[in-house]
Amino acid sequence: MENRESSPGDQTATAPAHLYKREYFESGNYADRPLGRFSMYWFARRYYAALLRRFAPPVADGALLEAGCGMGHLLGLLQDDFRCSGIDLMDYAIERTRVNAPKARVLQGDVNQPGILKTTNSASWSRCT
Repeated sequence: MENRESSPGDQTATAPAHLYKREYFESGNYADRPLGRFSMYWFARRYYAALLRRFAPPVADGALLEAGCGMGHLLGLLQDDFRCSGIDLMDYAIERTRVNAPKARVLQGDVNQPGILKTTNSASWSRCT
């Protein structure tokens, strides 16, 4: 997978993948915040899920794609309401999403990669990020 830094005005640059390894998820952004029941993260996930259930544009096949699905917590909440798919750059994130959202289809890749959305086998998507 190509890993190039973005330049001003570049809409197709990818994230610096070397920064988002397993250590990223086990320290810093995720590890310093409680993820358990009634934590701020717990409430935020449920808030975003409620917004999507209420306002996501209806699509014929009920498909929903989360680009940058992280550890799959949001997909886990939505997997019974939508036909969920998630895409993330990091192998560790994909691994955790498969645990946290077992009904979701999960792909490792970059949404800017030509043709990646065709591999999700859906004609239409509600997108959440």
